[in-house]
Amino acid sequence: MEKSLLIVSKLLPVFLMITLGYLLRKLKFFRESTIDSLKKLVINIGLPSLLFTAFSTVSFKLKYLLLFIMMFSICVLLLFIGNILKKYFRIG
Repeated sequence: MEKSLLIVSKLLPVFLMITLGYLLRKLKFFRESTIDSLKKLVINIGLPSLLFTAFSTVSFKLKYLLLFIMMFSICVLLLFIGNILKKYFRIG
């Protein structure tokens, strides 16, 4: 029961923010220029600070190296597959 409450307490704010964003979009609360400015703010300030905080508190272990290598390899593979499919379907 305690774990369920912990999970809900972590996920609830995310779902509420997504719902709020959806409702504000439907109500046309923001103009396009405002949304572009907010995107720049999130990408250039919010995301780097979040990543810095996350990586400054993590404890790196040798066993994570395999996971890192696997994830990097999968991303590179998907990049090549995406480029091949882009040429095949004449996208972009």
